[in-house]
Amino acid sequence: MLPATYAQSEKSTARLLRDVAHPDALREISESQIAQVLRADPQLIDLWFARGSDQRISGGWGVEGAEDDYRVQSFSDGVCLHFGDKVEACAAFVIRYVSHIAHRSVSSSS
Repeated sequence: MLPATYAQSEKSTARLLRDVAHPDALREISESQIAQVLRADPQLIDLWFARGSDQRISGGWGVEGAEDDYRVQSFSDGVCLHFGDKVEACAAFVIRYVSHIAHRSVSSSS
């Protein structure tokens, strides 16, 4: 939902996150819960992958790959996680991406 809303909005990702949930609430969401949503609506996976491919400049998290080789990577510190399943990679990316944006948003508003 977030990547589709972002594409149709002039709001930043951080603003969209503040609109839908308090940053502390985001910490309660698990990768398995996100994976469940992604499996129920596979179109979201492509939207998240598109969002994850343009994060190099921001120093955030990105996601890329094909077939059974997917990478979730931090462009700020080089951490790279490997997955054999696209849904699991996407869920891992979403958790890290949202956490990164929420953390930056809270830090900049303090």
